[in-house]
Amino acid sequence: NRLNRTTGQFSHLYPDTFDISGPNNVIRYIDQENSGHLWLITNRNIYRLDPANGQFTEFDLDSMAWLKRNADLGWVGIKIRNAFLQDHQGKIWIGTPNGLFFYDPATGNHTLIRKSVKGDSGLSHDYITAVVEDKQNNIWISTMGGGLNLLTDRKSFAFRKFRHDPMDTTTIC
Repeated sequence: NRLNRTTGQFSHLYPDTFDISGPNNVIRYIDQENSGHLWLITNRNIYRLDPANGQFTEFDLDSMAWLKRNADLGWVGIKIRNAFLQDHQGKIWIGTPNGLFFYDPATGNHTLIRKSVKGDSGLSHDYITAVVEDKQNNIWISTMGGGLNLLTDRKSFAFRKFRHDPMDTTTIC
């Protein structure tokens, strides 16, 4: 819903106008980038809303990207608030249970970065729990079961992994 402060009236905006009660209109998280555009995370996809014209851009991800199957608990939603980052260059990073979503507002390019199946420079796990940028502009990604990842190359999306080793007391836990 959007409030017109002059008239006091609300208008309703739906990312998916074809299925108003569908999963694409169940909004789980909203954040705002520096330009004023809003990012909406639904049960199925990621949307970018231009508040000036009310237009949505849809970024189609794997079905049920925001819900992860747990054998004991059924469908369990993830906590998204720590998994959204606009970095110092204005680029958007969003952690999902199915990988790391990246968007460059300057070019419009986007990708879903997944766990690497070959080589050792990819993400350690697809289930992303947090994305943060430190004071030195390093981007850190925590995962569910894959440890901590440090982005070492922003062009190739290469990562350095930090995992706990029970035989080494100096590793992270």
